Amino acid sequence: MNQRWLNLFFFLLLGLIAALFWHLLVYANTTAAAGLIIGILKPLNILLFLALFFVIVRNLVKLYTGRKARRTGFRLRTKLVLSILPLTLTPGLIIFFMATSFTDDMLVNLVIDSNVGQIVEQSEALSRQYLDEIHDLHTSHGGTVLRLNATASEEKLRDYLQQQNLEGVEILQGDVLQARIMADESNSLLRGRAEESFVRKNLYTAREAEPVSMPAAYRDGMLLLRFRYRLGDQYADFLFAKDTPFTQRFLYIRDSYAYLRYTQQETDEIRGLNNSILLVTTMVVIFLGIWIGMAFSSNFLKVMNQLITAAEDVSRGKLDTQVNLKSGDELDQVAGAFNAMTRTLNKNRAELQQKTQDLEAINAELTGHIQYSQAILEKSSAGLISTDDAGRVRTFNPASGRILGVTELAEGALLSEVLDGKRHRSLLKEWDSHQSRGFETVNSQVELSDGEHQTRYVSLSIVALKNEEQRYGALVVLEDLTQLLNAQKVAAWREVAKRVAHEIKNPLTPIQLSIQRIRRKAQNGKPDLHQAIESAHETIMSETNLLKNLVNEFSTFAKLPAPVKEEFRLDDLIRGVVDSYAPVYPDQVVGSDIGEGDWEWLGDPVQLRQVLTNLIQNAAQASAPGGTITVVLRRFAGRLRLSVEDVGVGVPSAEKEKLFVPYYSKSPKGTGLGLAIVKRIVEDHGGSIWVEDNEPKGTRLVIDLPPGS
Repeated sequence: MNQRWLNLFFFLLLGLIAALFWHLLVYANTTAAAGLIIGILKPLNILLFLALFFVIVRNLVKLYTGRKARRTGFRLRTKLVLSILPLTLTPGLIIFFMATSFTDDMLVNLVIDSNVGQIVEQSEALSRQYLDEIHDLHTSHGGTVLRLNATASEEKLRDYLQQQNLEGVEILQGDVLQARIMADESNSLLRGRAEESFVRKNLYTAREAEPVSMPAAYRDGMLLLRFRYRLGDQYADFLFAKDTPFTQRFLYIRDSYAYLRYTQQETDEIRGLNNSILLVTTMVVIFLGIWIGMAFSSNFLKVMNQLITAAEDVSRGKLDTQVNLKSGDELDQVAGAFNAMTRTLNKNRAELQQKTQDLEAINAELTGHIQYSQAILEKSSAGLISTDDAGRVRTFNPASGRILGVTELAEGALLSEVLDGKRHRSLLKEWDSHQSRGFETVNSQVELSDGEHQTRYVSLSIVALKNEEQRYGALVVLEDLTQLLNAQKVAAWREVAKRVAHEIKNPLTPIQLSIQRIRRKAQNGKPDLHQAIESAHETIMSETNLLKNLVNEFSTFAKLPAPVKEEFRLDDLIRGVVDSYAPVYPDQVVGSDIGEGDWEWLGDPVQLRQVLTNLIQNAAQASAPGGTITVVLRRFAGRLRLSVEDVGVGVPSAEKEKLFVPYYSKSPKGTGLGLAIVKRIVEDHGGSIWVEDNEPKGTRLVIDLPPGS
């Protein structure tokens, strides 16, 4: 059955019972009417009880099956119903038992109190005796009225009625009305005291076979009685109306007696009806509690199901889901918050998708750059090694392993452990220097050789990878200069060979001319032959000495040995050279400027002394009398900086690059190999040399050496 029709039937039945009960209390003035209404109420109560019981059981079964099937919201619905049931059942049962007890007490009092019963019975007997006397008194005139009706005029009959205090008479022959006479049509006892329709109803209806009295009480206290007299087939109905103050009391006594008798006879019926009504009321309360819980949970779950469905849609990616609720309570705020959330999520997803597309484009671009960089690193001839702040290898390219001669270079290994202590000794020193000196940048040239393999000349750069806040590691750049240096050496020897040939050719020309002159003199028999021979001898000897010096310098340059390195104090070496050459050049001031610190150094002291000697000699030749020559020693960027400064005429910019070229010299007596030898010694020690202007005047020759070659 549809729930709506079931509810409609229930409320109609409840309304019918309430109407009958109200009619019983207000309008049921007779025991017959009360019995009829009670008789109707009993089955209706049973029917209503069964309907309520069915509805309650049906709802509880639905609740149980929903819980067993684990339908959505069964927990909430069960909690609501179980929470409301005690709130409705407890007061309902309390009222039921209290009302039942009250009714039982009332009925018991009515039955048990004999004094009240006797008073009501005696009062009813007195009132009935009074009415019977009036009935007997007036019905004795029936025969006279019938005779007067047959023999006398209507006026005489009316006078007789007035004499006997009768208000009217109706004479019937069988069922046929023969006469209807009122004693006084304008009697004030009837005018305005009762509606005429009621008077005529009591006077002209009902054809009882026996006389019956019908008292009726009105608001003004008039007693209305109706009697019947029978003679053969004729009837005389009399209407007696009397204004008396006892009318209301007579009616009250009669009704009280009737209700008393009915109550005493139908106590169990009344108790059962009352209990059934109270039980139905209790069932109604229970039903309303369950119905309210079910209705509230249904409405709430309807809203929750919408929210759950919307949430599931959102979980599936439908972020444009909106919930349309008009519950009129705080759930609207929940729906509004949910809709605001989905709008925000949808907006954020759109922004995220846009950012994702941008990031994908950037990632594609970065991937291209990375692939391009990796391709460059793979094909680069320079070795690149990056480390973290702990010195572990992070990235490297094939060239780095090839230059270092290492096959076990792997990511995560410590660089200091990967490098060989013998072969990579100079590189390890530079690496340790980089770490010990606060990760300063290192730029130097190192030799990689263990005495058994080919020596590699490598340009080394170590740069710290850091920002303003922290250091990430280091980048080691290795460039193999072996082939370049070999090519430079070949080119240099070619240049040397050309210059040696040129320098040898220069003295051979005067020797050749001197010999040719002697020959001509001898052939011609010139008397100055002896003088020509002496002159030629001087020329030939001079040029021969020049050739001898040239060959010696070249031999020194060509046979320059590898440095024999040992530990010595560089500052002591400088002071010794300065002290030795100060007396040699008394016209110049030869001095030194050595910074503070530990100047212990690893190198060849003999070759380095030769370097300082050549540089001081060149400075003395370029300086005028009274000039100063200063040897300066400092530390710069973690390396040693050695310079020889003078205040001479300086070197033009165009000639600065030619100073270290073999056989380049502006001095007529110079061979041009001194600075070339200096450069080679410096480079053999892993350093570099260059020339720059000395402010405000003169020249500065600068030598950059590693901290511990």
